[in-house]
Amino acid sequence: MALFCCCPILLAIILPAFSREMTTAKVDGCMLNQKSLVQGLLMYAEEHDDTLPATGSWEDLTDHYAMVNKDYHCPELADGTPGGGYAMLQSLSSKTVGSVPNPKGQVAVFETTVFHRNATDEMTSLPVPGRHKIKYSGNVFGYLDGHADYIRDGSKP
Repeated sequence: MALFCCCPILLAIILPAFSREMTTAKVDGCMLNQKSLVQGLLMYAEEHDDTLPATGSWEDLTDHYAMVNKDYHCPELADGTPGGGYAMLQSLSSKTVGSVPNPKGQVAVFETTVFHRNATDEMTSLPVPGRHKIKYSGNVFGYLDGHADYIRDGSKP
């Protein structure tokens, strides 16, 4: 009898914690994807006179540099969703890395609602509310220095 009374209580404690861990793992996977995509951009630039790829073909040009599968996608998206759910900042198209004043604060890759390869814009296609929800909704951004970060809705990347 005591076992039957304890089961619902244990489930009420364990299930929310499990759900939080799954969400955190998805954010971590998205951050890893974006770090790899930015590394691909930087490796491309290294071999092309410090010049980033043109935004219209950025994924096609960096696939073999990035440490992600061609079929990568944000883990929060359903399997089979076309495109990866990521876009490159359009203003970085064919720009030299050295001309960017603050690579640590410069978003290069971000989550998008445009679901096709080589998506690009000036972050006008960010998912609102954010695609990921840990405690608050937010999105993941990849920065030109190679790091990625989760930024909650309403905060500037």
